[in-house]
Amino acid sequence: MMKKLLSFLFLIVLPLQGLIVETKEMSTVLQHVDSHSLILFNVTDTLYEPSITLADNQWRMYFSRLAEATVPNSESFVNRYKNMIVNNIPKKLIEPFTIQLIRELQKEHQPVLGITQKHPSAPYAEDYGEITNRHLKNMGIDLERTLDFLPMKNKMEYDPHSFAYGIIFTDKQPEGPAILSFLQRLKWNPKKVILVDDSHAALSNVEASLKPTGIKFIGVRYGRCDGRKYAFDADLGTIQFFEFIKKGRAISDEEARKFKQEHPDMHFESLLIDFIHSNTGQ
Repeated sequence: MMKKLLSFLFLIVLPLQGLIVETKEMSTVLQHVDSHSLILFNVTDTLYEPSITLADNQWRMYFSRLAEATVPNSESFVNRYKNMIVNNIPKKLIEPFTIQLIRELQKEHQPVLGITQKHPSAPYAEDYGEITNRHLKNMGIDLERTLDFLPMKNKMEYDPHSFAYGIIFTDKQPEGPAILSFLQRLKWNPKKVILVDDSHAALSNVEASLKPTGIKFIGVRYGRCDGRKYAFDADLGTIQFFEFIKKGRAISDEEARKFKQEHPDMHFESLLIDFIHSNTGQ
């Protein structure tokens, strides 16, 4: 009996090193913030989401796979259209409260930054980092403001990540090692890292990476965009793609869905394959 009691008391006093919570409300973050926290927000599907299916990374991946299966070595062709999309189709804010949250945290000199698995220079957009920053600022989110009060060391000779515009770019690598590397650049040692991300895998990776450091980890699994991702319809993006390249107009998902319903006999993937063939000379 005494052994069980001691074990129970040990669990009470033992500080939790990791915790992952589920939410669809950004206000949940405030429950975990204290003066020793570094707060990181994943960018896509956490801070912003695509305004239409054409701007969704799922559609760009679909387009890339279809082009490669249709015409091998079609990367330059695909990148030309990806560049047009990321430069011209806006993103949209997921929760209006997010702007207020980030501004208030920065006002209190609470370190808040972005994080993404992307590289600041993508094959289809050399200025991808700048484009990302522009999307955020257009919504009222300025992560660079944090740099006014966050003490940092000079860039190390080798960093397994990139850092610009107040955003950690993990360069296609897992978030955990990138965050560990970034922490070495800080002149301040956070006792807690809070990561808000839509990905279970990313949160688990960071939790495992931070465990040996003794830094407490709070993962906020933000699921507000889950429905949109599960309901992804590539045909809507294809309809929008043709409207955009032919007329320079970005139509809504509602307009694209209506067009699809009015043309039940059209096979949109076949039309896209024909377009790929005719525009690659094969």
